[in-house]
Amino acid sequence: MTTPPECSFSFSTAQANKVFPNSHVDSLVLALLAGIPPQPGWEGCLVFQAGSQPSDVRVGLRGPAALAIRDCLVDSITRIGIDLLPQEDDDELAMEAPIARIEGGAWC
Repeated sequence: MTTPPECSFSFSTAQANKVFPNSHVDSLVLALLAGIPPQPGWEGCLVFQAGSQPSDVRVGLRGPAALAIRDCLVDSITRIGIDLLPQEDDDELAMEAPIARIEGGAWC
């Protein structure tokens, strides 16, 4: 069985709180996903919190369009003024908490 593609990106919790005060990572990512309509071929993709530290958030993506969705999220997050943090390779992303997935052509 083929493993679905995985990728991730990280950003600073402090910087995110300056842009969206008292916002939890789920709320921020869901708000960004609301502006990204699912495309054909994205079905089954999962967005999740992965291996975050108190000072930063790591968002993981898994599924056939993980890279495309990551690119959309990265564009959205940097456009609102939150810089990305350098990170390690995407080997073995551990899912801490699911945020959203695409089912029936919609985020849920």
